[in-house]
This record gives sequence, structure tokens and C-alpha cells, in this order.
Amino acid sequence: MDFITFFKDEALYTSDVRHNHFTHKDVLFEYSSLKKNEDIGILLSGDAVMEIRNSKGAWVPNKIIKSEDVFGIENFATDIKKNRLADYRITGLDDGDLLLFNREYLLIHMSTQPEILQFILDKTTNALVDITYIHRYSQSSLAYKLLFEISRLMTDLSLPTHENIVTFPKYITITFLAGYLRSSRNRILEEIVKLENQEVVISRKPLIVDLQKVKQVCLARQYE
Repeated sequence: MDFITFFKDEALYTSDVRHNHFTHKDVLFEYSSLKKNEDIGILLSGDAVMEIRNSKGAWVPNKIIKSEDVFGIENFATDIKKNRLADYRITGLDDGDLLLFNREYLLIHMSTQPEILQFILDKTTNALVDITYIHRYSQSSLAYKLLFEISRLMTDLSLPTHENIVTFPKYITITFLAGYLRSSRNRILEEIVKLENQEVVISRKPLIVDLQKVKQVCLARQYE
């Protein structure tokens, strides 16, 4: 997108937009009771994860943030029930780059450049669509949720396939999946063992799965 190149150049001359590099486990953005970033961010490259703070105070993975995803959209609002917002942060999963914008600066460009406005609207709408799926998803079994998230992670991380076989990055572990699914490591391990017996999971370290069998088992378990 041409406007991304424009903003990269702008970062050289104004503090209203910053072009930053990140690595694994770097905190790119945080909105919590302890720290409230007031910027809006766009991931340019690499992968990151949105983490939310659970009832025990630990940060657990919630959603993959990939190239061209926007975060900090709550900072666009002037009238929002911020006391209802969960603490969350964006953490790097590998090496990448991002842009951080001052709110007023970005709003000015959104009002004068339709391409930027449409980009932000599309990203915000997609976030709302994800929310509408939560009710149906919450009624599903852990077995279905695990298969669904494995499928979604493949897409979100743009992982290549070879004869329907997918190899995940080393940070996608049983512990990561347990946090992602709000479950215990033991329960996720039990489900992984079942998937190994069905030849869906070929390896745990790294996680390697048969995509075709994931789809077959996922469809069979959807209404469990």
C-alpha cells in the first residue's frame, strides 16, 4: 500500500509517527491499569500476539497479530467505557517492524485520504466480526476449539504447506495453546495425544500437523 511507504518516510521527519523494529518477546504496545499507550499501531512485518491479563494476573495469548493488523483502536474513541476494557498488550513472536501513530496525526490523514480511512474501517469491522463469533465458539468442546485454533493459526501465520503437511514455528507449543484456549496444559496434552492417535498431529516439537485430517476431524467434532 502506497500510504505505508509514505508513513515510513514521514517517520524520518516527525515524532507523530514512529517506525520501530521488534524481536521475540518485545512488548510493542500495552493498555493496562499500569500502562496506557495512547498510540495506534500497524504491524508492518513479522508476527506478534495479543495477550490479555487473566484473573491470576498472568498474561495469556489471545490472538495472533500479523502484517497490516491494527491495534490500539480504542484510542480513536472520545466516549468509550474504558473501565470495561480488559488489560491487554501486544508482544513480538519473531523479528518484525511496526508503525506507531499519534492519534490526532492519524485522524487528520484519515480525513483527507480515503484509502487510509477505508483501511482502518476494514480492520475495525473485521475485529467486530471476530467478536460476533465468540458465542457460537464458546459453546464448542475443547477438542473442536483446539482443532479450530490450529486451523486459524495456520492462516494467521501464513504458514506454507507441503502435501497438506504444516510445520508451526517453535513458539507454538502446548503451553502456548493452553494459554490461547484458556485451558490447562494437561488437558491440551490429552487432546494432542488423541490427535496423534488419529495421525492428525505428526510431531509435538515442532508442532507438525496434517491439514487435510485437521479439516476432516474438525468438521466431525464441530457440534460436539
